[in-house]
Amino acid sequence: MDINISPYEGNTSLYSVERAVIKSIKGDYTCFLILRDRLPATDLNKHLILKQKKSAHPCSTGAYVIASLLNEMYDRGLEIEEITRGHIFDYLTEAYVEEGKAYKTILSYITIIGDLFDDLHVHGIPIHSSLLMTDKNALYVLKNKKERRCITTIPLMRKEFLPNKNAVISNSMFSYTKWYTKDQIDALAKELPLVYRCIFLDTVMTGHRVDSALSITTMTYNAKEQYIMPTRTKTGRNHRAHLPAYLAELIYTYLIEERSVTVSKTGSTSEYLFLGRNGKPVTYSAYRAALIAAAEQVRKKHPELGLTEVHTHAGRSTFAAALRSYQKKQQSEGIPTLTDDDFCKQMDWSSLQCLDNYDILTRAQTASPIIDQFQTDFFSFTSNHSTELPEET
Repeated sequence: MDINISPYEGNTSLYSVERAVIKSIKGDYTCFLILRDRLPATDLNKHLILKQKKSAHPCSTGAYVIASLLNEMYDRGLEIEEITRGHIFDYLTEAYVEEGKAYKTILSYITIIGDLFDDLHVHGIPIHSSLLMTDKNALYVLKNKKERRCITTIPLMRKEFLPNKNAVISNSMFSYTKWYTKDQIDALAKELPLVYRCIFLDTVMTGHRVDSALSITTMTYNAKEQYIMPTRTKTGRNHRAHLPAYLAELIYTYLIEERSVTVSKTGSTSEYLFLGRNGKPVTYSAYRAALIAAAEQVRKKHPELGLTEVHTHAGRSTFAAALRSYQKKQQSEGIPTLTDDDFCKQMDWSSLQCLDNYDILTRAQTASPIIDQFQTDFFSFTSNHSTELPEET
């Protein structure tokens, strides 16, 4: 069997998708394959070829979803065998909440990713243990009501995403924690080591995505004027965020008491603001692990807070909920406040449509746990500049 791949067109990502013509004894057929650093990714393409060969028409969707997932994981320093269930869950959450993908689209993503990791495991390719079913009797009921055993836990993630407002919600479906209460934030912050506490509170108080928070350098943090401009944003725009005084003081403490000591001991020359004990930039997986460990301690010490699962994106969701509540309250009182365009700039969104996925358009005042006291504590800088927002630079 011969494979002719169309010319590489300058994609700068590690994984890219290319159209290929596969020549076989039974005739030629078109297929979409994945390249890793411009070379065919053999194990991935075995899976893709078999999947597409069964279809009447080749479809690139599966290849692009897989490439997108692997590029995201590679940006976090992870290879395929290091990808955990939590990493995949966070990837799907980002697509659903931040990118506004439809519920049906998320279901198709789960199917594509689940089939891939099933196939990799069957063919002896190492995958992380968190992806494997531990209950031998665990079953997953497909649409046609035929039962089959799950090799991985990925298909079970279907239950963990709340359908959009036009879908029928079944009792078996539940959503992840979209935002934190002030008491939960305080409790989590106390359990986190200083460097992770700064990252956590940055996502809560500025709305930065986690990858943006981790990309902050000493050059993009202005201690004097108390603002941060991360080097990486999904939209590609500069996203300047002012810091509440409490967070600015906390980061200053981290710089003096912890980061300087780490640099002195390791000889690190890294420009990244948040460093681990080895002098290297804090990774996504390290931050997530610290957050999960802190949540376990909070559940033991403060069960009354009702903190169930924690997710790296919930800090940003909390900021969105609080900012929306603030905006709506100001509008209801006739006070000049954030416009919707201002709101999008603060959140680094392309449009207000992204807000639909946070489930706070109609619940911001009535159901959001982000109460007035939270706004007073964390958003005093916003109330002081309600009619004049920081300019994008």
